[in-house]
Amino acid sequence: MKSVLVVESNTMQLRKLRELLSREGYDVITVNNIESAMIICDKVKVDYILASTEILQIKSKIENKGGNDVKKDT
Repeated sequence: MKSVLVVESNTMQLRKLRELLSREGYDVITVNNIESAMIICDKVKVDYILASTEILQIKSKIENKGGNDVKKDT
């Protein structure tokens, strides 16, 4: 089973995404902030990460300090 990490600060949307992805057969991990997402990624193998563009912008700013870029699918 493929795993998806969902990063979303809106708990209603987080719940809806969990339900939808679970019904589609994914093992879903949910967090509501980037710090928790980074901890999960260090400890658990995740196949996909679903995050808002706001979260990706924050992550990009953090990583750009180290010279890395975050890439996103459009």
